[in-house]
Amino acid sequence: MTFWHSFSPLLKAILCILLSALGFALMALFMRLSGELPLAEKAIFRNAITALISGCIVWKNKERFWGMAANRPLLIARSISGLLGILCGVYIIDHLVLSDVDMIGKLTSFILIILSAIFLKEKASLLQYLLCLVAFVGAIFIIKPAFELKFIPYLIGLIGAFFAAVAYLCLRLLSKTAEVESPNTIVFFFSAFSTLILLPFVIINYIPLT
Repeated sequence: MTFWHSFSPLLKAILCILLSALGFALMALFMRLSGELPLAEKAIFRNAITALISGCIVWKNKERFWGMAANRPLLIARSISGLLGILCGVYIIDHLVLSDVDMIGKLTSFILIILSAIFLKEKASLLQYLLCLVAFVGAIFIIKPAFELKFIPYLIGLIGAFFAAVAYLCLRLLSKTAEVESPNTIVFFFSAFSTLILLPFVIINYIPLT
């Protein structure tokens, strides 16, 4: 831990982002390998396990499970947008090659730059805007929109990237509230919320696992 604390906050953030990217890439791989399962069933395994782990951490640290009342609207908005982003992400994992899935996921960062400039008044540099333009032009070349049936998964992926960016925007807003919410509470609230929403769909259309 002393070694970790010797890093600057920026370096810690960069390392966490890299580990997160590795984790999401492995998750996409394992979801593809899990075979033909309903969308909700794949998504609930991701969220229910996270809810269990984060719930134990919240309980151990004696933190709020459902957050502070003032922060609850943002927690709900983050949970709804995050769940929609996950469902879109799980769908395209089943319908696109994983390299295209990863490329569409990267668009979230560029969409977030635009949303942050609009809603948070965070100034973006000219270089950042140019990179956004390059990213979206690159996406068009890869997607090759022809408005036919095979274009639908790409469109759903773009919608998912947008909702993921909205979820990150809500996280930033939560960090700016008068009473800052615990990260453990934020993770648990989202995971538990998603699990409760998905559970009825899993029960109705459950397929036993091998």
